[in-house]
Amino acid sequence: SGDIYSKYMSDLVYTSALPSYVGYNKLSSNLVDMVSHGFELSLTGYLFPRKSEFQWDWTLNLANNSTKIAKLGNGGRDYINRSGYYAFIEGAPAFQYYMYEYKGTLDYYSDLPVDPFTGEALKYNGADAGLARNLQGRIFPGMPVFTDVNGDYRIEGYESENDMKIIEGKTPEPKVTGGLNTTLRWKALSLRINSSFAFGHYIVNSTLQQQLSRFDDAASFYQYALYKFDDSKFWKAPGDGSYYPMIYVNYWEGGGARSFRMSSMFIEPGDYWSLDNVTLSYDLPHKWMDKIKMRGINVYVTGQNLAMWKKSSVLDPRLISRTGFYNGSGYPISRTIVFGVQLQF
Repeated sequence: SGDIYSKYMSDLVYTSALPSYVGYNKLSSNLVDMVSHGFELSLTGYLFPRKSEFQWDWTLNLANNSTKIAKLGNGGRDYINRSGYYAFIEGAPAFQYYMYEYKGTLDYYSDLPVDPFTGEALKYNGADAGLARNLQGRIFPGMPVFTDVNGDYRIEGYESENDMKIIEGKTPEPKVTGGLNTTLRWKALSLRINSSFAFGHYIVNSTLQQQLSRFDDAASFYQYALYKFDDSKFWKAPGDGSYYPMIYVNYWEGGGARSFRMSSMFIEPGDYWSLDNVTLSYDLPHKWMDKIKMRGINVYVTGQNLAMWKKSSVLDPRLISRTGFYNGSGYPISRTIVFGVQLQF
């Protein structure tokens, strides 16, 4: 069976920031129209005749949902939610990530782009790195490089929209979600296995960002506990192929440069396949039931959240917000084993 749908949602309420001189800091209004379209498909197959003593069936569920911005208020002006790190643009996918774009870690000074008018290399504006050596703002090897969006050869060292941008091609909406389930039955014994999956989307590891941001501030570094990180993923020397910048509280006797600010550094593939439920059950013989005047007794054992394959480093990629941010607070959904008995009188 299957369904194809298209749904138009109008006058959705979102909050806009206001300049301080108007007397209010925000305004909620009917600002956004969205259109969602997609399909749902369910396929079931039986491997043996339905009247056979041994039964084995499979069910595959597939779904796709694509949400786009159909219309925006304020004359179609782009809606940027800087604090939420997402943006709405007419005709574009909903909840596109809006943040700094991470280009990688600097290996050599010669890799930095140079302003042809001043001859100065790309640097940080307002960052304290290198302050003690009169090199404030300089990008040292091992430090992150972000896209210079406005072309001024300055990456803001503080929170600013000057160099934030939409991260193209990476949205929190999966291209396909679904489940694969199977059941085996033989006489009074049955085994049921349920799994779920999602592919083709990207999520933000906000827990990791929050932890690593402690390295950007000496006071936070010494005040809060930190995860034990895999050092091999952090820069140590040019050409080591590491993904993350060096872990260092103060660069060159100066200060931080907000290396671990919210950026595309923390966007990860959200693909996963989860083994959600496995249940083994047995119906006690009817002749036993007749002796104790009962209709039936079923004994079973069920395991939930037994295993998961995933691409991201978050503990459980199912625990994300609509905007794609991991909100599991560092804890996965618990794995449980349940033994039970069902009585029918």
